Amino acid sequence: MEHVQPGTNKDEAKEIKASVTQFTIRETKCYCSEKQITNNTEQGILLNLIRFGDWVEENEVIIEEGKVIGVKLVYSPQEITDQGFEIIGLLSSMISNRFKEQTINNGEIMSLDLSINPKDFSIFIPEGYDSEDLPLWQFIISPKEKESVVD
Repeated sequence: MEHVQPGTNKDEAKEIKASVTQFTIRETKCYCSEKQITNNTEQGILLNLIRFGDWVEENEVIIEEGKVIGVKLVYSPQEITDQGFEIIGLLSSMISNRFKEQTINNGEIMSLDLSINPKDFSIFIPEGYDSEDLPLWQFIISPKEKESVVD
């Protein structure tokens, strides 16, 4: 998955000086397997997976003519498997990470009580979600049903 933040105007881009350079983000683009994600619902899902999932972020500064024109953020699993899909994380862990973002800062507890509706911590994926642009496999884990014993 990629999240690209390009500057749109090369003329306003600043030249790189020392180790600090400012640039203005004019637009962001999200990609999955080189397909641009343009649907708002899919962008929301993707951004939540990026923020709260377990994949590793690598970033690349995009430089043209000595000026910073953007940043490319690439998210990928720590290890690639040959199973045809990669696990981003458990939904329950993502929701917990989202809650921690609101209650913990630099390892210190900021709040024990939030006046936020618990639904606001969910990672919304519509029921029956299916997309070729942002393909997701959702595994629903449930306990084994008890077998009825007939005497």
